[in-house]
Amino acid sequence: MADVLAAPPIEPNVAIPPGEHLEEELEVRGMTQRALADLLGRPPQMISQVIRGKKSITADFALELEGALGIPAHIWMGLESNFQLTRARLEWQAGLEERDLAGLLSAVEEASSADPRNEDTPFISRVRRVTGDPWRTIAKRLEGALQSGLLDVREGPGTAGHPDRVFVLSERGRALLRR
Repeated sequence: MADVLAAPPIEPNVAIPPGEHLEEELEVRGMTQRALADLLGRPPQMISQVIRGKKSITADFALELEGALGIPAHIWMGLESNFQLTRARLEWQAGLEERDLAGLLSAVEEASSADPRNEDTPFISRVRRVTGDPWRTIAKRLEGALQSGLLDVREGPGTAGHPDRVFVLSERGRALLRR
């Protein structure tokens, strides 16, 4: 039986703006956007922008919604946070697919094939040496490739008692590199 704790996290493949939940709540209550705007003392355009996902729900607005609708502010903030995070993740994954994946995977293969016992340089430094990319770019690309299932991670020897994260090609990554 598969270990449930070892299963990869389930990530949404669509970002739902919290305004959609607000719109549904208004429909259930038989309330119009204009009525909510009047109740909150906000312009109707602002409510419309939130519902369409063009404007974020701020902490102040979440508190106003709590007072008007009785739905706790932390629920609205959680919906907004999930929307922003999912949208960023989807944009990152789309960008990862558009980047030179073959170059990244080749650099990972080269960096991970170095004998770690004779290599004092951390893994990300070895990848940087191959790609020439800035540190943050490499770190983000490696994490994105890991999330996309193109890489696996193992612990390698590190310095001062801190293990080094060493990325290796997954079966999916090897198949993509062979194309």
